[in-house]
Amino acid sequence: MKFFNLAKYFAIIAISAFIFTACEENVTNPDTEQPKPESITNLQATTFAKDTIALKFTQSVSESNTLFTDYTLTITPGTYAPMTVPKGTNYIKIGGLQSNIEYTFSIIANYSNDSSSAPATIKWATAYRFDKNINDDTEVIKIYESASDFGSGLMLYTMQGSTAGSVAKKIANSIDWDLALHTQTAGEIRFGSAKGIGYNFTTQPNVTEVSEPIVANSLNEVFDSQALNAKIYKQQYVNLSNYTNNLVFYARKVVGSDYYYAKVLVKKGTNGFLQGSGNNRYIELQVSYQTAKNLPYAKTASN
Repeated sequence: MKFFNLAKYFAIIAISAFIFTACEENVTNPDTEQPKPESITNLQATTFAKDTIALKFTQSVSESNTLFTDYTLTITPGTYAPMTVPKGTNYIKIGGLQSNIEYTFSIIANYSNDSSSAPATIKWATAYRFDKNINDDTEVIKIYESASDFGSGLMLYTMQGSTAGSVAKKIANSIDWDLALHTQTAGEIRFGSAKGIGYNFTTQPNVTEVSEPIVANSLNEVFDSQALNAKIYKQQYVNLSNYTNNLVFYARKVVGSDYYYAKVLVKKGTNGFLQGSGNNRYIELQVSYQTAKNLPYAKTASN
């Protein structure tokens, strides 16, 4: 009888050990890596107002996962609190920023299991815009055709008292030109670098280089994924007659070993780029200008 009880005891121990081992094999390893959401892609930025930057991006492909919750935007430098961005968002405007500061914007995607994606990051700076004549805040910025008595060259940035802006200059002041309009060649409406546009100057204008243009309705449409020093610049012009829509040029003014970056919108009128009549036809411009040297973001400048 004692033997029977001892055998029964060992049998129970064996069964218990088996059950314990089986249960142990089914316990989830606490070190197993939790699933993480995919990062956003195609993060781009543009200056939107004097204290505002806009971002746009392609949403995370993980938004369809039930674990997906939202995005987090962080801004440095400064004391900006992390911003929660709802899922389904692909456009963010950030206000309250300062001038002449290179900000870093980072966005991560989040899951409810406390895991997050790798950050997508871009650097950008704030903006002011010149869209009115510095001498008349009711008048748009114009530069005139070659036969006009008015200025055919544009000075991208100047100060008049406490007012900053762009201003048209006549040929007598060509030393101040950055960009220019040339209509002396039949069938061509040349716009581009003052030094490379085809005028015979007594006094050479500034060295300002431009990129090939892109089609855009406004400066606010032009987002970039890279700083403007990544563009290709040349002393060149384009024939506006070859285009049928508004154009944006990237530009950089060369001062010694320093660069000042800009974006310039050339607006198409009802009957083409040349607006007005007689010998005083003109093209209309809007200018974004970065007043801080070697800060490669088009800082729009306006009052």
